[in-house]
Amino acid sequence: MDKHKIARAIEQAIVSKAVRVSEILTVLTLDNIIRPRVEFSKDSMLKAFVLAKLKRIKFNSKLSLYLEANERDALALGFFKDSNNQIKVPDRRTFGIFEKSLSKEDNNLIEFVVKTIDDMAHVVGVTLDYGVFLYKNSTKTTAEENGKKYVKERTEEAAKEVKKILLHQLEKGTKYNAIYNDESFLDLLIHIAISKDFAKNGSKVLMYLQNDERVPTGAALFYYLDKYSTEEISEVFNKIFDITFNLAEKAKIISRRGRYTIAIDCHKWEYWGRKIDKFVVGKEPEHGTNKCFKFITLDVTNHEQRFTLCALPFLDGDDQNDLVIKLLNAAREKISIHTVLIDRGFLDSELLNYLKREGLYFVIPSKKSNRALLKDASFLKPDPVGVLKDVLMGNVRVNLIVKKEGDKLYGFFTNMNVITGDNNLALAIANMYERRWQIESGYRVKKDFRGKTTSKKYIIRFLYFMLSVILYNFWVLVNSLVITTLNLKSTKPVVSAKVLDAILYSTKVLLAVT
Repeated sequence: MDKHKIARAIEQAIVSKAVRVSEILTVLTLDNIIRPRVEFSKDSMLKAFVLAKLKRIKFNSKLSLYLEANERDALALGFFKDSNNQIKVPDRRTFGIFEKSLSKEDNNLIEFVVKTIDDMAHVVGVTLDYGVFLYKNSTKTTAEENGKKYVKERTEEAAKEVKKILLHQLEKGTKYNAIYNDESFLDLLIHIAISKDFAKNGSKVLMYLQNDERVPTGAALFYYLDKYSTEEISEVFNKIFDITFNLAEKAKIISRRGRYTIAIDCHKWEYWGRKIDKFVVGKEPEHGTNKCFKFITLDVTNHEQRFTLCALPFLDGDDQNDLVIKLLNAAREKISIHTVLIDRGFLDSELLNYLKREGLYFVIPSKKSNRALLKDASFLKPDPVGVLKDVLMGNVRVNLIVKKEGDKLYGFFTNMNVITGDNNLALAIANMYERRWQIESGYRVKKDFRGKTTSKKYIIRFLYFMLSVILYNFWVLVNSLVITTLNLKSTKPVVSAKVLDAILYSTKVLLAVT
């Protein structure tokens, strides 16, 4: 079997931004021997086992159920319909007998196809349909009005769930005779976050919107928030990240069965004033200051989805590599990671060694101090790319991909195996890093969910930032829900931040909280 030919066929099949595994397998021929009087061809059976591994289907009984429930995939793999127009697929016993008959060469072929499809999908930036759905939808509606009504109901349910989560985790238990309750503080927090306003002015605006109902003042809000410690805020939002991840699974944004490309980056919130404690860290001088509050986040970047899985404060004296490892460990409790995209500021031989030991691929742009390497690579005359194999970075051997744009050369370090002269794969890997800019775009959107403040108290800044990440995730959830339910072709957001504000404000859940 010509594995190079199979790899090329897979590369050509992955041309769109969302591909079904079965659509890739249908263009392959894993066995072309004609066997008369055999109900299911070996080619179809091999493809079924490839599909099962990619979708993390562990049992033959579930594989049979899946193919029976997903006729489109079964036909793409080469299975067929009987005389009654019913899909005919192997049962658990048939799959079991076939599995025992597989040779070492057959198993190696399955593993090769699985790894090639998985790797190529991540390099090209394609999101495979990792989810497993065993049952057909019994009810379908095509009426646009019904669809919009369904979206509205589901969105309000999700808003209620998010507010309930925030209330359960953030409530301090205001006294029965208190002027303001926990939900009134949360409403003000959400309003100033989405309107990007200061607490004092946001309170006045919300008072008018609520027809002069009692709304906490900015001073009352800060007094309320000052009761928290950074440890409490971290614990609260870690729980919220777990819960919103489960919501993302239900919305089919993320699947535990999938392997994802993730990006790790730092976010800086500039600070003017004296450095008073460990919460303020240094940075490159810009905008009249060399100090900031810093946070580090991990985001899923596959396809059009930009979903934050976890975030940590970056304090003075923290080891950057330790924080990255903490984020990776937290993320791997939820998903499998295929490739890590990291900014050049994280380029460190110890971190690269760790990623290699953990079996993770990485793509990191070279620093300006690596100009000598780029100069050497320029002799390859990449048009548009070139590869230097086994470049020594500290004590780590990596590959350097050089991309040429006009008169400029850009270098990217990776541990992916790139064959010298395979420009298509090298260019695809170099372009992977552009997916990280989805995260930069995500940060700009996150700022649309962050209130303004001049407070020097870290607890205020920390809570504002973490709340902006949660609201951003919820915004992604709501838009994904609308796009999926209405079967829209565009993946651009259709629900604005202002609409989200109205949904959250109009959703009252105080009585639902126990």
